Amino acid sequence: MPFNQTVIPPSVPQRKESTWSSPDFKAPLKTFFTVANDYDIQARGSATIAPGGLEIYPASGAVPGWGDSALVLSLKSGLVYRVKLGANGLAAADDPTQHFKTTNRYRDIAIDPTGRTIYLATDSQGSSTDASGRTARTLANPGSIIAFSYQP
Repeated sequence: MPFNQTVIPPSVPQRKESTWSSPDFKAPLKTFFTVANDYDIQARGSATIAPGGLEIYPASGAVPGWGDSALVLSLKSGLVYRVKLGANGLAAADDPTQHFKTTNRYRDIAIDPTGRTIYLATDSQGSSTDASGRTARTLANPGSIIAFSYQP
């Protein structure tokens, strides 16, 4: 049988997520773009943000309102999603906001000790989305470190 990325071979065991349980399971803090059970991945494509990395923005950081936020990178869309965390850090306090849109695949993140500069490492190849939301195969800054600095 030739490979097809959307067809599961009959020899692979399958199980609906709704039938699985484990005492060790911890629910996610936040889900992104959850789709209906009848979502047609073959016709519409994957709904994932394709997370590439995560960092917690410190409470002492320079950007107002960003303290204690999870910064989630997207390989697919060239975005950083910021999710404000609750007081105990164990729950999302709000919906994600989008930042630093470029036609890149964000792979890793580092934050300087003051929280003033955020460094993003990009993949050297692959696809992302451009400003219009279309798939782009040419990246703006392949294999780079991009710095975004807060200017009050």
